[in-house]
Amino acid sequence: MNFVGHIRIARQLLPDASMVHLGSALPDIAAIGRFRLATDSSNPLIRQGVRLHHATDDAFHGHHAFLGWSREINESLRAADINRGAARACGHVGAELLLDGHLMLADASLRPDAQRALALAGETDADVRAVVPEPERLEWLRHLERVATWDLPHDYHEPLAVARRLWRILSPRARLAFSEVDISTVATMLRQVQPKIVTGANELIADVAQTVEDFQD
Repeated sequence: MNFVGHIRIARQLLPDASMVHLGSALPDIAAIGRFRLATDSSNPLIRQGVRLHHATDDAFHGHHAFLGWSREINESLRAADINRGAARACGHVGAELLLDGHLMLADASLRPDAQRALALAGETDADVRAVVPEPERLEWLRHLERVATWDLPHDYHEPLAVARRLWRILSPRARLAFSEVDISTVATMLRQVQPKIVTGANELIADVAQTVEDFQD
Protein backbone atom coordinates (compact mmCIF):
# COMPACT_ATOMS: atom_id res chain seq x y z
CA MET A 1 0.00 0.00 0.00
CA ASN A 2 1.26 3.46 -0.86
CA PHE A 3 1.49 6.17 1.82
CA VAL A 4 -1.85 7.80 0.93
CA GLY A 5 -3.59 4.49 1.53
CA HIS A 6 -1.72 4.11 4.82
CA ILE A 7 -2.91 7.52 5.95
CA ARG A 8 -6.45 6.57 4.88
CA ILE A 9 -6.37 3.50 7.15
CA ALA A 10 -4.71 5.36 10.04
CA ARG A 11 -7.23 8.18 9.80
CA GLN A 12 -10.14 5.73 9.89
CA LEU A 13 -8.85 4.06 13.04
CA LEU A 14 -7.51 7.20 14.78
CA PRO A 15 -9.12 10.22 13.10
CA ASP A 16 -7.58 12.93 15.30
CA ALA A 17 -4.05 11.57 15.71
CA SER A 18 -1.99 13.45 13.11
CA MET A 19 1.29 12.14 14.45
CA VAL A 20 0.04 8.57 14.03
CA HIS A 21 -0.91 9.47 10.45
CA LEU A 22 2.64 10.72 9.85
CA GLY A 23 4.09 7.57 11.42
CA SER A 24 1.92 5.41 9.20
CA ALA A 25 3.47 7.09 6.15
CA LEU A 26 7.04 7.29 7.49
CA PRO A 27 8.42 3.98 6.11
CA ASP A 28 7.21 4.97 2.64
CA ILE A 29 8.62 8.48 3.04
CA ALA A 30 11.96 6.90 3.91
CA ALA A 31 11.83 4.44 1.00
CA ILE A 32 11.10 7.22 -1.50
CA GLY A 33 14.34 8.92 -0.44
CA ARG A 34 16.26 5.59 -0.36
CA PHE A 35 16.62 5.74 3.43
CA ARG A 36 16.06 3.01 6.00
CA LEU A 37 14.53 3.47 9.42
CA ALA A 38 17.10 2.17 11.91
CA THR A 39 15.82 3.59 15.20
CA ASP A 40 12.38 4.07 16.73
CA SER A 41 11.10 7.61 17.15
CA SER A 42 11.02 8.97 20.67
CA ASN A 43 7.42 10.00 20.01
CA PRO A 44 5.02 7.16 20.99
CA LEU A 45 2.44 8.29 18.43
CA ILE A 46 5.01 8.10 15.64
CA ARG A 47 6.00 4.63 16.85
CA GLN A 48 2.35 3.60 16.88
CA GLY A 49 1.96 4.85 13.32
CA VAL A 50 5.01 2.91 12.11
CA ARG A 51 3.66 -0.28 13.72
CA LEU A 52 0.33 0.42 12.07
CA HIS A 53 2.10 0.81 8.71
CA HIS A 54 3.66 -2.64 8.92
CA ALA A 55 0.45 -4.31 10.10
CA THR A 56 -1.46 -2.59 7.29
CA ASP A 57 1.06 -3.73 4.68
CA ASP A 58 0.80 -7.31 5.90
CA ALA A 59 -3.00 -7.24 5.60
CA PHE A 60 -3.04 -5.35 2.29
CA HIS A 61 -0.41 -7.39 0.45
CA GLY A 62 -2.17 -10.60 1.38
CA HIS A 63 -5.65 -9.41 0.43
CA HIS A 64 -7.26 -11.29 -2.44
CA ALA A 65 -8.33 -8.10 -4.22
CA PHE A 66 -4.87 -6.55 -4.34
CA LEU A 67 -3.30 -9.87 -5.31
CA GLY A 68 -5.83 -10.21 -8.13
CA TRP A 69 -5.30 -6.69 -9.48
CA SER A 70 -1.54 -6.99 -9.32
CA ARG A 71 -1.51 -10.43 -10.94
CA GLU A 72 -3.78 -9.34 -13.80
CA ILE A 73 -1.60 -6.33 -14.63
CA ASN A 74 1.54 -8.46 -14.38
CA GLU A 75 0.22 -11.23 -16.62
CA SER A 76 -1.14 -8.79 -19.21
CA LEU A 77 2.22 -7.04 -19.43
CA ARG A 78 4.11 -10.31 -19.71
CA ALA A 79 1.80 -11.30 -22.56
CA ALA A 80 2.70 -7.97 -24.19
CA ASP A 81 6.43 -8.85 -23.95
CA ILE A 82 7.26 -6.50 -21.09
CA ASN A 83 10.16 -8.00 -19.13
CA ARG A 84 9.39 -10.01 -16.01
CA GLY A 85 10.79 -7.56 -13.45
CA ALA A 86 9.04 -4.55 -14.94
CA ALA A 87 5.74 -6.39 -15.34
CA ARG A 88 5.77 -7.50 -11.72
CA ALA A 89 6.75 -4.05 -10.42
CA CYS A 90 4.07 -2.36 -12.54
CA GLY A 91 1.49 -4.83 -11.29
CA HIS A 92 2.34 -4.10 -7.67
CA VAL A 93 3.04 -0.36 -7.68
CA GLY A 94 0.58 0.44 -10.47
CA ALA A 95 -2.30 -1.11 -8.53
CA GLU A 96 -1.28 0.82 -5.41
CA LEU A 97 -1.13 4.17 -7.21
CA LEU A 98 -4.46 3.64 -8.96
CA LEU A 99 -5.97 2.77 -5.59
CA ASP A 100 -4.56 5.99 -4.12
CA GLY A 101 -6.02 7.93 -7.02
CA HIS A 102 -9.46 6.44 -6.48
CA LEU A 103 -9.34 6.99 -2.71
CA MET A 104 -8.52 10.67 -3.17
CA LEU A 105 -11.29 11.10 -5.74
CA ALA A 106 -13.83 9.30 -3.58
CA ASP A 107 -13.02 11.21 -0.38
CA ALA A 108 -12.39 14.93 -0.82
CA SER A 109 -10.95 15.25 2.70
CA LEU A 110 -8.24 12.61 2.22
CA ARG A 111 -5.89 14.77 0.15
CA PRO A 112 -5.77 17.69 2.64
CA ASP A 113 -5.47 15.27 5.55
CA ALA A 114 -2.56 13.52 3.84
CA GLN A 115 -0.96 16.90 3.07
CA ARG A 116 -1.22 17.85 6.76
CA ALA A 117 0.44 14.60 7.80
CA LEU A 118 3.31 15.14 5.36
CA ALA A 119 3.74 18.74 6.52
CA LEU A 120 4.45 17.45 10.03
CA ALA A 121 7.60 15.76 8.71
CA GLY A 122 9.30 19.15 8.60
CA GLU A 123 8.46 20.10 12.20
CA THR A 124 11.16 19.73 14.84
CA ASP A 125 8.74 18.34 17.44
CA ALA A 126 7.69 15.45 15.20
CA ASP A 127 10.67 13.42 16.51
CA VAL A 128 11.44 11.77 13.18
CA ARG A 129 14.88 13.28 12.68
CA ALA A 130 16.94 10.64 14.49
CA VAL A 131 15.35 7.51 13.03
CA VAL A 132 18.00 6.94 10.35
CA PRO A 133 21.70 6.12 10.91
CA GLU A 134 23.84 9.07 12.00
CA PRO A 135 25.85 9.42 8.72
CA GLU A 136 22.61 9.81 6.74
CA ARG A 137 20.87 12.34 8.98
CA LEU A 138 21.82 15.54 7.17
CA GLU A 139 20.42 14.22 3.90
CA TRP A 140 17.42 12.78 5.80
CA LEU A 141 16.64 16.21 7.23
CA ARG A 142 16.76 17.72 3.76
CA HIS A 143 14.48 14.96 2.50
CA LEU A 144 11.99 15.63 5.32
CA GLU A 145 12.00 19.33 4.47
CA ARG A 146 11.15 18.49 0.86
CA VAL A 147 8.44 16.04 1.94
CA ALA A 148 6.83 18.73 4.09
CA THR A 149 6.28 20.87 0.99
CA TRP A 150 5.12 18.13 -1.39
CA ASP A 151 1.97 18.75 -3.35
CA LEU A 152 0.33 15.37 -3.79
CA PRO A 153 -0.21 14.47 -7.45
CA HIS A 154 -3.70 15.00 -8.85
CA ASP A 155 -3.38 12.36 -11.55
CA TYR A 156 -3.03 9.01 -9.77
CA HIS A 157 -6.45 8.08 -11.13
CA GLU A 158 -5.22 8.49 -14.72
CA PRO A 159 -3.60 5.29 -16.08
CA LEU A 160 -1.35 7.10 -18.55
CA ALA A 161 -0.02 9.40 -15.83
CA VAL A 162 0.59 6.41 -13.57
CA ALA A 163 2.37 4.57 -16.40
CA ARG A 164 4.66 7.57 -16.94
CA ARG A 165 5.36 7.74 -13.23
CA LEU A 166 6.18 4.02 -13.17
CA TRP A 167 8.60 4.51 -16.06
CA ARG A 168 10.39 7.27 -14.12
CA ILE A 169 10.44 5.31 -10.86
CA LEU A 170 11.69 2.08 -12.39
CA SER A 171 14.12 3.44 -14.99
CA PRO A 172 17.14 3.65 -12.62
CA ARG A 173 16.77 -0.04 -11.74
CA ALA A 174 17.97 -2.21 -14.62
CA ARG A 175 15.95 -5.31 -13.70
CA LEU A 176 12.72 -3.36 -13.29
CA ALA A 177 13.05 -0.80 -16.07
CA PHE A 178 10.94 -0.81 -19.22
CA SER A 179 11.30 1.15 -22.44
CA GLU A 180 9.75 4.57 -22.79
CA VAL A 181 7.99 3.33 -25.93
CA ASP A 182 6.09 0.84 -23.74
CA ILE A 183 4.47 3.49 -21.54
CA SER A 184 1.28 3.35 -23.60
CA THR A 185 1.17 -0.44 -23.27
CA VAL A 186 1.50 -0.18 -19.49
CA ALA A 187 -1.24 2.47 -19.45
CA THR A 188 -3.55 0.21 -21.46
CA MET A 189 -3.12 -2.68 -19.02
CA LEU A 190 -3.65 -0.40 -16.04
CA ARG A 191 -6.80 0.98 -17.64
CA GLN A 192 -8.20 -2.52 -18.08
CA VAL A 193 -7.85 -3.31 -14.38
CA GLN A 194 -8.85 0.11 -13.03
CA PRO A 195 -12.64 -0.59 -12.93
CA LYS A 196 -11.99 -3.56 -10.66
CA ILE A 197 -9.93 -1.37 -8.35
CA VAL A 198 -12.71 1.22 -8.21
CA THR A 199 -15.43 -1.30 -7.45
CA GLY A 200 -13.33 -3.30 -4.99
CA ALA A 201 -11.68 -0.47 -3.06
CA ASN A 202 -14.29 -0.09 -0.33
CA GLU A 203 -14.27 -3.80 0.52
CA LEU A 204 -10.47 -3.90 0.57
CA ILE A 205 -10.17 -0.84 2.83
CA ALA A 206 -12.83 -2.19 5.20
CA ASP A 207 -11.15 -5.60 5.37
CA VAL A 208 -7.69 -4.16 5.96
CA ALA A 209 -8.94 -1.71 8.60
CA GLN A 210 -10.76 -4.49 10.42
CA THR A 211 -7.72 -6.77 10.33
CA VAL A 212 -5.45 -4.04 11.69
CA GLU A 213 -7.96 -3.03 14.35
CA ASP A 214 -8.20 -6.64 15.52
CA PHE A 215 -4.39 -6.87 15.53
CA GLN A 216 -4.12 -3.75 17.72
CA ASP A 217 -6.63 -5.15 20.18
